[in-house]
Amino acid sequence: MNGHSVKIFESLGIAGNPFSEEAEIAYFFPTREHTECIQRIEMALQMNSGLSLILGEVGVGKTMMTKVVEHHFGKRKEGVTIRTIPRPSHTTEYRLLQALWKTFDIAVPCSTVHEYRDAIHDFLFRRVVEEGKNILLVVDDGEELQPAGLKVLRGILEYQFHGARFLHIVVFSRMELMERIRRAGSFDEFIVLKYTINPLSPDELKEVIFHRLKVAGNKDSRKLFDDPALFEIWRLSKGNLSTAGTLCSRSLLSMAMRNSEIVGVETVRSVARNWRMT
Repeated sequence: MNGHSVKIFESLGIAGNPFSEEAEIAYFFPTREHTECIQRIEMALQMNSGLSLILGEVGVGKTMMTKVVEHHFGKRKEGVTIRTIPRPSHTTEYRLLQALWKTFDIAVPCSTVHEYRDAIHDFLFRRVVEEGKNILLVVDDGEELQPAGLKVLRGILEYQFHGARFLHIVVFSRMELMERIRRAGSFDEFIVLKYTINPLSPDELKEVIFHRLKVAGNKDSRKLFDDPALFEIWRLSKGNLSTAGTLCSRSLLSMAMRNSEIVGVETVRSVARNWRMT
């Protein structure tokens, strides 16, 4: 966002762009589905661990949800150690094992696949069995997992002691990962949760928009968009959070540059035409 845009938002009583694609947890609004997703992950974590698959198309807020999971379990749940791997596009077992070794801050030096596997196993054993910790590994952009990466995750999920697995893995991914998992095989016994995040309803999207504007400093966010404009944003975006956010930010900028007092439906449609959405 350039300096001119920043000044325009500031003239509306908004500190920066509340609809930026950057996943800032302060802008998270707990819709029914997002709240249920967190609750289900928490339940899965208590079921001797395993694999949770959180699925959804581009723009439904999966990356934001990784931040929420990190916050919820890392800061609010005593005894939970949480680590995150973004964009797991490693093409070999060695590279992903090395990434996990770094993610877990394991001090034991390793140089081979076998050594990395042993070091990760021993680390998890100490934390889970000896220290009584729960380990939660979050993987974002799971659709980038390659066959070698899936093999590594399956191997780690096999680690257990007296029937209890060493860690829980939560993978946030587009739907296409399911076909890759099906082809890989041997995952059914590990999957304890499959949850799909759907696009927002009109009312949910409205609440998200108002929440983000309020967090950004606007004291009366409801005066910036009229109801027909909000419905049009939902209709054009089909409830996709990312697309709706872009429509909101561009509509606010267009409104301010036209010296209008509120975003109306025609402003939204004009932005959509310029963005080639219609």
